[in-house]
Amino acid sequence: MRILECAIVYYIGIHYFACFFIAEAVWKPDARETWLRKVPYPQLTGIRSTPNVFDDVSKTSLYLHAQKMIIQTFSHVGIGDTSTISLNERFMNGFLIWFGTVFYCMNFGNVTAIVASLGNAAHVDFYRDYNLII
Repeated sequence: MRILECAIVYYIGIHYFACFFIAEAVWKPDARETWLRKVPYPQLTGIRSTPNVFDDVSKTSLYLHAQKMIIQTFSHVGIGDTSTISLNERFMNGFLIWFGTVFYCMNFGNVTAIVASLGNAAHVDFYRDYNLII
């Protein structure tokens, strides 16, 4: 049950940060001045050709691209894969890296503690049964 709780907390954190990054990018008049310049992946010309955010990407696709960026940044797998452009986005990304490190350590430290406690219980049961046999 605690592992499910960790997964839900992890997803909620990703959801909120994805929404913050979308909100930061959508209000700009030119999407090429935001992290959306390469969305959707891959772009044939490297960056998008139109300034409108929703010209060639649906809202669902935009949300999934934002989640991908947040998951990569949280787990430190792909920092810079989707690069932030504006100053506000860079500040948000810096905070995301810092917060993601702390969040990732706390969440997966909790999962490690759960797995370790399962191992200790199995270890005790093994020796109890072993002593009954001997």
